[in-house]
Amino acid sequence: MPAFASLDLSFSQISGYVRELVDEYYAGGAKRGVHFKGTDKPWTKGATPNSKYTRVDPKTGKATQTAIYDSNGDVIGHVDFKNHGKGATSGHAHMFSEPGNPASGHGKGKPHIPNSDLPSDWLKLPSGIEPQTPIGN
Repeated sequence: MPAFASLDLSFSQISGYVRELVDEYYAGGAKRGVHFKGTDKPWTKGATPNSKYTRVDPKTGKATQTAIYDSNGDVIGHVDFKNHGKGATSGHAHMFSEPGNPASGHGKGKPHIPNSDLPSDWLKLPSGIEPQTPIGN
């Protein structure tokens, strides 16, 4: 069970789990640049392994969310480019304690991982795409 499944953990412990996911992501052969975009909701399972998918608002053309996939093609996190909840500025992430199950990292009591604790590659958007809300705002 991932470290942050217990809400009694410090940010450094949560960040340690984020680092483990990042290490798995790149150890699985991920290459910078394997990045898809579209207007559909991100898949939870069955995506291209070690890839990213950015959901774009069809009306504005701006990014609302990027899904990060593990070596099995299961979503392991979302980076949100809009604000919601306390401390959840644009560019924050939700990490999933159960790969393929976004509910394991979204919702009441689930931590928002600040953009400063994420790999910069996770915040990178496809060419020509801007975040819905500027990162950090």
